[in-house]
Amino acid sequence: MPISSSSNVSSPSTKKVIERFKNKNASLTHVTYDQNSVSGQLDANLAVFGKRALPSYDYSKAKTIVSFGHDFLGTGVNTPLANKQFAESRRLSNSKKEMSRLYAFESVLSLTGANADY
Repeated sequence: MPISSSSNVSSPSTKKVIERFKNKNASLTHVTYDQNSVSGQLDANLAVFGKRALPSYDYSKAKTIVSFGHDFLGTGVNTPLANKQFAESRRLSNSKKEMSRLYAFESVLSLTGANADY
């Protein structure tokens, strides 16, 4: 039985490509493996909210961001989006006079911690 593998895929277009490939190769099994597992977060959300899903945060709208050992800028689930939104929350303009503040609590310095104000 042929096997293909990849890290977890969130892109809809990439998911479609994988599905088309699997449809052309009926015996193919596609396996996903992530170096940094989020299964604990998925299980916790199932226990608390009844839904096994990952939350989505909009950092661009935050005034205060507090991170407890979560490197959302470096190794988070969707780091490109988190970086874009975080940068938006820090950008000042004529109409926006305040930027967000980031508080990071971590035992090992991460990219998020290195960008923290406190």
